[in-house]
Formats: sequence, C-alpha cells, structure tokens
Amino acid sequence: MRARTEVVIALGAAAALIVLAFATGSRLRGGDDPDMRPSSFGAGRQGVRAIAEAAERLGVTVERWRERPQRFAERTSKARPARPLRFAVLSPGQDVTAAERAEVVRLALQRPGADLILAGEGAESVIQCFGVGITASVFDSSRVAPPGAVVDSAAAWTHASLAARPDSAGKDQDEIDGEPCPAVAILASDTLLVTPRGAPVIVQLTVAPHRHLVTLVADVALLRNRTLRSASTAPLLLDAVLPRAGGRLVFDEYHHGFGPGGSMMRVTLDWSARHPLGWMTWQLIVVGLLALLVGGIRFGPIRAAIVRQRRSPLEHVRALATALSAARGHREAVGAMVRGLRRRLAAHSGGATARDDWRAWLTALVARAPNAKVRANAERLVALANDSQPDTAVLDAANAVEDLWLSLRP
Repeated sequence: MRARTEVVIALGAAAALIVLAFATGSRLRGGDDPDMRPSSFGAGRQGVRAIAEAAERLGVTVERWRERPQRFAERTSKARPARPLRFAVLSPGQDVTAAERAEVVRLALQRPGADLILAGEGAESVIQCFGVGITASVFDSSRVAPPGAVVDSAAAWTHASLAARPDSAGKDQDEIDGEPCPAVAILASDTLLVTPRGAPVIVQLTVAPHRHLVTLVADVALLRNRTLRSASTAPLLLDAVLPRAGGRLVFDEYHHGFGPGGSMMRVTLDWSARHPLGWMTWQLIVVGLLALLVGGIRFGPIRAAIVRQRRSPLEHVRALATALSAARGHREAVGAMVRGLRRRLAAHSGGATARDDWRAWLTALVARAPNAKVRANAERLVALANDSQPDTAVLDAANAVEDLWLSLRP
C-alpha cells in the first residue's frame, strides 16, 4: 500500500467522523448541557441552578457543600442560630451511606441544626427515615396542583409520588437496609402538591423538638431548570424550598461528584463520554491506532539488504579519466594527475611543491630517472600529454601515474 493511499483513507475516515459528529450534535439544542445531575452548578435543562440564582436574588446566601455531610454537621453544631438554614439533598447520584444518612437526619433534630430539602429517588434512603417512601411510575406521569385546586394545563409533571411506609407506623426508630435511623418525632404534616388522584408529591413535615422543617419532594424533576422556567407551579415550588430572606441555602454537591478529590483528567474523561465532540475525539484516536497497527504490518517475505561496496580511489580516478577523455579534455586530466603525483612525492620527501610548469618537472624526471621503468613511464606521460590520443589516453595516463608512484614513493 502506498503512502498516498493511506493518507486518502485517513482523510476520508476523518471526514466521515466529522459529519457523523455534526449530525449527532445537531440533534441537541444549542448551548444545552447534557449533564443529567440535578446540581446547582448545572445551567442546562436538567440542573437546578435556577433555584440557586432565584435564592440569591431574594437575598438568600447560597453555598455549595463539596465535602461529606459529617463535616457540615460538625460546623453547624458549633455555629450560633443566627439565620435560617436549609440543607438540600437533591437526588444524589452517589449512594448515601448509613453514617451520612444519620448525620443528615440529625440536622433536623438538633439545635441550631437546619431545615432539610430531600428530593428524588437518590435521597429515598434519607426520606424513609421520616416514615415516607417514594412510589415511582415509569410508564405514567401526572400533573401536579395544590390540594383542592384545579389542575392547570401548564402545571409541572411528575413520575413519582409519596406514600407512608406501612412498616414504620407506630415506631420511634426505623431501620433502613439494616442500619437504624435516628428517632424522629413528627409534629405536623402539610401537603403542598398532589396528583389528580390525590397522591402527595411534596410534603412538608415539622419535626420535634426544635420544629425544623423537612420538605420531601417525590420527583426531583419538579425542581429542575426546565420545569421552573415553564411550569405554572414554579412560584409555589420555590416558596417551598427557599428559606426566608437573609437565610442560607446549602446544596449537597459532594454526592453529585463535585467532591474535593476530583481532577482535570477525570472531568475531561467524563465530558468526553457524554458529549458529541468527545465521541468524535475518541473515534479519531481509535482510527489513528488502527492506522498505526495496519501500517506496522509487513506484507510479503523479508528480503535481505543489498550489499553495496564502496569504490576504491583507483576506480574513481579511472572513472574520471574516462569522462575527461570522452570530453576531449585529456591534456587537463593528464596535467591534474601529474600535479597530484608531484604533491604526493614532495610530501613524502619533506620538500615543498614547486609552482612551475608540471611539464618541466616531468621532463626533469625523465632526465634523472633512477631506472629504466621510471623513465619509460615518464616518457609515456609526456607523449600522452602532448599528442592527440584516442579515448583510452586518460586511462593510460592514470595507470602510468600509479606505476610512477609505486616506483618513486619512499
């Protein structure tokens, strides 16, 4: 497979993934956050940031608690009861442990303590400590309205309702999943919203001994941004969960995954798993890894490398001589070879190279030749340099120079 074919395939795959990601992302509403957690940080349709912003505009101090409820209970027990305080546990995604559940319930039993807002199936283990359970309806939904009021067509929808737990009647202390709950005494109960069949959806309990309020919400969807924006029951919902002006509203964000132990890598991976751009990124990574694996596989048998030997200096000289002879430049070639011979002999003898004509040096070499072989090679070079010779003249001159070097070198 050629490199250009691989590039074309990679570009085509990337283009297909981009088109797929665009088509998937276009189904979502622009600027919407797909996060389903009912967190006060969430500004999308599923978040509850609208409650936090409404509370701030009404003069209520909003706080996001990102540690375990035990730490909040410790801090609350040491504080003075200066302002009304409400602690909201809104359908947490992480399980509430027995120790955490006990501390949350004790907030409504101690002084100064705090009022509680418990909503959704995620908080059902805490709701059950007050003798109430949640009945969910997967295939049916109902509009809500105050007791005795006519159901409005713009009212909010609910998929769950509240019902008294039959096994908790007459008990001062109940057990949830084998773990005991703190003893709770309910002084009064007020139903704020019901379904058309009369099933309670939001109930507000007054708990002894300090008359703290515990607001139980069957379906956390009633408190989401989408519902508060369009439902006609939004004012009543806000009045049920917000403290009086000058109070404090604390959201439990620890059980939504916003604890202090998070990291940017974890947040990035979580975002990439639920956003179209993240899906496209993972798909591109998979395609790139597959391309690397395919490109790393050798097709065909293994071939031995071709051994190429370097040419000797004499072969280079002969090749150059042949080229000069073909270009009718044998006189320059012969002169260059004679000058080179003269430099080599001068370097070995310790003398300086003369700058006079090489022809005179070659004629002097013929006159003082130490033997007949040297004289014959020198005369041969003189003849090759002066006369017009065939194409082999430069090659013959190279051989003669080499013979002279072998004869005259020290």
